[in-house]
Amino acid sequence: MMKAKPTPDREVLSALIETHRLSMRALVRCLEDNGALKPGQFAEALHMSMENSQDETDILALAMMHNLRRALIE
Repeated sequence: MMKAKPTPDREVLSALIETHRLSMRALVRCLEDNGALKPGQFAEALHMSMENSQDETDILALAMMHNLRRALIE
């Protein structure tokens, strides 16, 4: 079975999401290195936010937050 070719809009959206994820990861690492955040503190706060807002947050936003959290834990 052939996979559908990604549309230009999907490619742009994917690039924006990946850029956001990498930028947030870099920012959190800098804040951890400077002592402004404890290691894992932001990932845990993000997890709590996701848990508390599951019913009122868009599924795409939750997926993006989950991907960001995974990137911060790795």
